[in-house]
Amino acid sequence: YSSAASDVYKRQIYSVSYMHDDPRKTWYFSCISFFIAAMLFLVLANNLLLIYVAWELVGLGSYLLIGFWYGKQTAVDAAKKAFITTRIGDVGLMVGILILGTSFTTSSGAIGTFHIPDIILAAQQGMYSTSELNWGCLLIFLGAITAAAAAANALTGAINGFFESIAGWFLSLIHISEPTRLG
Repeated sequence: YSSAASDVYKRQIYSVSYMHDDPRKTWYFSCISFFIAAMLFLVLANNLLLIYVAWELVGLGSYLLIGFWYGKQTAVDAAKKAFITTRIGDVGLMVGILILGTSFTTSSGAIGTFHIPDIILAAQQGMYSTSELNWGCLLIFLGAITAAAAAANALTGAINGFFESIAGWFLSLIHISEPTRLG
């Protein structure tokens, strides 16, 4: 946990100088602090329902950070794509959690649990059918994959925006130098 936390704080420290002159830096630091808190909540949760709540909060933080520069159409498009992609994955994640959390009856007659150590113990004791365990784990995995796809999509949008701005800058230099070349 400590290396993840230190990595996050390094990014915040870097952001201080990067966002120094931005008029919306207070909102940015509010969003990144919210995102960090949600990530820590996700990492520390030991219950699938808490993980789902934390997962949704991380998605919200991601959406806010990806769309931070809402004046740029690329940021708006990337935020929308990330939001839609993660919502699709959230359905799979939720169904997988419900399968794992409600698919067996304990010896005391209680129906399932969302506590991760109890789920692992139930799986080891054969309290799940093979299909329940496979489907539950597969859907949770697919939920995580869609979040990774949304992050990759957002990163691709940011990289494309960077190259578009470089290309625009380069083309403006060509246009600036044309009169000099012709004269």
